[in-house]
Amino acid sequence: MQATNSLRTVIVTGANRGIGFAIIERLLSEKTPFDIIFTARNGKLGQEAHQSLSTRYKASSSRLTFQQLDISNSVSIDEFVAWIKAERNSRFDVLVNNAGFGYLRESQQEQLDTININFFDTVDLTEKLLPYLAEDGKIINVTSENGLLSWQGQNIQKILSDPSMTREKLMELAKELRDKIKTGDFSKLGWSEIYDDSKALLNAYTRWVLVKMLKGDQQCYCMDPGWCRTDMGGKNAPLAVERGADTPVYLINLPFKLDEKYNGKFFMDRKLHKY
Repeated sequence: MQATNSLRTVIVTGANRGIGFAIIERLLSEKTPFDIIFTARNGKLGQEAHQSLSTRYKASSSRLTFQQLDISNSVSIDEFVAWIKAERNSRFDVLVNNAGFGYLRESQQEQLDTININFFDTVDLTEKLLPYLAEDGKIINVTSENGLLSWQGQNIQKILSDPSMTREKLMELAKELRDKIKTGDFSKLGWSEIYDDSKALLNAYTRWVLVKMLKGDQQCYCMDPGWCRTDMGGKNAPLAVERGADTPVYLINLPFKLDEKYNGKFFMDRKLHKY
């Protein structure tokens, strides 16, 4: 096992199961060693996942650490950032924003949880960690094909495709949508399903806002893992969970050097895809 400070540090959120867990497995099984930090909202389940992975991949050259993180809790985010500062010398190389939520029964609370976790909380975590991203580091946002502009109404397509989009405008738009969820008339604004909308907002944030906040050789990407057989995707999904880990691991392994062809872009099956 190599020393932590000699390895690139990769943070994967929501990784005690599903695609996040599969990403960790891929990284542990590959030759390139990483300092892997995976998080989960439930500390007990996270510890169990850590034990399982450590036992199965005890020969891995990577280092594996579990740290509890609930991205829907601002205190938990602050505690995680403080931990990174203390335990990793205020530096990390890759953040994979995998933690997400999708409602099943379409209750108002589940719709609110969906937009909060998939957009507002993901942005909060990203921006609080951003000062500690390495000069050639990466932010990888796990979004969805459902968040592409073609899934939105014409009015929302026009708004989210505008290169002049600012953080302030995007946050106002997202807050308006969240407010409309409470009154049940969000569709009048031209939005579609809340899950799709939350991912469309995260795509726009990555494409127009986050990319401008980066410096040096820092890069960011959006990617769709595909419809996989996970708790969220369901048992009838066409793809194995391991397939969902392929593109994020591909992006992690791309050269740590700014490439304008890829920076701020959307990926599916390792290929660039139009927003």
